Amino acid sequence: MKFELKEFQVSAAKELYRTIRKAVCDYYNNPYDKFPVACSLRAPTGAGKTIISGAVIEGFLQGVDELE
Repeated sequence: MKFELKEFQVSAAKELYRTIRKAVCDYYNNPYDKFPVACSLRAPTGAGKTIISGAVIEGFLQGVDELE
């Protein structure tokens, strides 16, 4: 990743990553109740929501160990 995440950004990225993984696993592992799930990332202006989201996407595409 091009940017070094701050401690609070790493925490937010880990939480979002785990939430999305759980939603995907629940969706595919339950053959009867396939409901769409929404999750959101809330942070104040200037907290780096775009950077956090980018880290999460990178985690899914490249398998970043920091988010596990």
